[in-house]
Amino acid sequence: MKRNGIGLMELTVAGAVLAVMMAVSMQLLGVIACERKAASRRQTAVREAGNLMQRVSALPWEKLDRQALDELSLSETAAAELPHAELEATIEDESSPSVETKSKRIGISIRWRDSHGQPVAPVRLTAWRYQ
Repeated sequence: MKRNGIGLMELTVAGAVLAVMMAVSMQLLGVIACERKAASRRQTAVREAGNLMQRVSALPWEKLDRQALDELSLSETAAAELPHAELEATIEDESSPSVETKSKRIGISIRWRDSHGQPVAPVRLTAWRYQ
């Protein structure tokens, strides 16, 4: 017996394969969107830490103290994009009596949470300022 065309069974299998491929594609697109958002948030945190460090490093030596760091805050953009963001800034005098040059170590750390409320690895930036 000679058959022409596509049978019902072949059409059903093709439809099932297409449905599975579409479901996998949609899940993959969801994962990619989440990863893209996470990368965007990290990039925002890195940029914000760099901007804050630049502001602190530009201060005169005499004003570079704990009080100056306490006045730092995240920009509105960073605060809006990074959920539950926390800024921590530290300063330590690393001057040595054996060396004439005075130095201070400045640290900036930004922490936030992901879309599921889990903490994300913080962005940390450290710089040394010499008198």
